[in-house]
Amino acid sequence: MKKNLLLLAVIFCSATLMAQTVSRFAGVYKTSGLQFISPSQSFSTAWFYGTGKIVFDKNGNGWVLETTGNRVRMIDAGLASVYNRAGSSAGNSGAKNDPAGSNALFSNPTDIVINNTSGNIYVADAGNNCIRKISAFATLGNVQTVTTYAGVMSPTGNGIVNGASATAKFDRPSGLAIDLFGNIYVADFNNHCIRKISYLDSSVTVLAGSGFAGFTDSVGIYASFRNPTGLCWYSNYELLVTDMGNSKIRKINVLTQRVSTIAGNGTAGNDDGDALTQATFFNPSGIVLDTNQNIYVTDAYTNVIRKITGSCVSTFAGSIVNAGNAPATDTANGVGATARFNSPTGISSYKGALYVADNGNNSIRKVSIPGTARDNVPVANFSIQTEGNPNKTYSLIDSTTGNIFTGNQRWKITPGSYTYVGGTDSTSAIAQVQFKSMTQYTITLTDANCWGKSSKIATITISNTGVNEVNADKYISVYPNPTNGIFEISINTIEANTIRVMDINGKIILERKNVSSKESIDMTGFAKGVYILTISGTDFSLNKKLIIE
Repeated sequence: MKKNLLLLAVIFCSATLMAQTVSRFAGVYKTSGLQFISPSQSFSTAWFYGTGKIVFDKNGNGWVLETTGNRVRMIDAGLASVYNRAGSSAGNSGAKNDPAGSNALFSNPTDIVINNTSGNIYVADAGNNCIRKISAFATLGNVQTVTTYAGVMSPTGNGIVNGASATAKFDRPSGLAIDLFGNIYVADFNNHCIRKISYLDSSVTVLAGSGFAGFTDSVGIYASFRNPTGLCWYSNYELLVTDMGNSKIRKINVLTQRVSTIAGNGTAGNDDGDALTQATFFNPSGIVLDTNQNIYVTDAYTNVIRKITGSCVSTFAGSIVNAGNAPATDTANGVGATARFNSPTGISSYKGALYVADNGNNSIRKVSIPGTARDNVPVANFSIQTEGNPNKTYSLIDSTTGNIFTGNQRWKITPGSYTYVGGTDSTSAIAQVQFKSMTQYTITLTDANCWGKSSKIATITISNTGVNEVNADKYISVYPNPTNGIFEISINTIEANTIRVMDINGKIILERKNVSSKESIDMTGFAKGVYILTISGTDFSLNKKLIIE
């Protein structure tokens, strides 16, 4: 059998103006171990231990929370030195308030926010099941006081108890967010809800969540979460939540308490695509918004930074290499997927860049944000490869991933001398076709995905079908031919399943299935000229000319 290789490849995309670049901002890469903290250290040589998050105050100082080191440290705005401002300089854990910050003790703190009006700093002290407050920074010579802001300080997790701040109870508070008025919102991890601490009297209430693990989009306590982790603001009244246990990104309208899902289909994974139907997350942890309303999420298990733009989710930086077990030596900087993280957790945005707490690498990484407001990505890459056999099913392949297209792609192939597999007409969503004739085909791909809608047209030529038509011709006869309109077809020994007649332009004018050994085609009244008869079966395809005189 003669093979005739057809190769068609089309790529169409819209590129961004600049790429996202990952670099080390702070922290010497270390596999583990705690460095004793002297009053100050050089910024370039400072160690961190289990970075949880960095936030910047209005003066440009960076405040680094160490989850494993149980400390809060400050990087001065000039990036010269690092200072220990709260928590044991030796990294000891415990439950202790103190007028002098460095004498206080924390236990596995997980998040940090700053009230830029008052300058006060708030810490989710997960191991002590409460929210701590660090007084505003004034000068290096003035110590900062650490107190309990809300919740009963206890190493034992508590159920949901609302009310006065001194008697309210949390169970491993995780994420924090603060609004323009000074209200603080808490992702109460083991209580599966979002709490609110009022700026008026520090009283604690439930904003949303039933207190039982589950997944329900609803209002207030009728909604449910499963281990909510990170919080950030989407607007002045909309709060974003990384719902870690449900592998989803949720949104709460704090005015109406309405909870909705904006991304994640509920399956743990790292799939990009449509936010609600295709995209998956795996231990989403930190979350932040940039000035163009793009959302960034740290996927702690898969070691990547994800991006939500409108209704689309993409992988923004990092690679899933070593998912769940990335070695601390995997510290590569670079552009996009060439960079590596190790269990990224907290994430923040400051002056046009992202700052990621690379927890497993004990460092803070900086990620540039491309200058486009809404990044466009390739709508589709497609190719078709055939060996010229029209009875073989040819897959329409994504040339980037090697996968058969499914779902949003719509294919139209003309002329129509082919058979769809999985489709019924020329606009069906299909992934495979069968070509039946030696001719030139025009293929139109329309891909309507979450980034938009785009089309591409290409042509392919089947110059040799690769079918042994001579052998088939032994068993099939058409008579009379030429004729004035009626053709008789006799099929012996072999079995045919389709008869199709086309004009010279490839337009199908007659098609018959469930073919018997004796068939009659009445073309009385058709214009004089040449037509193409295609008779095909499981193992053959035969083309014959029909001539009407």
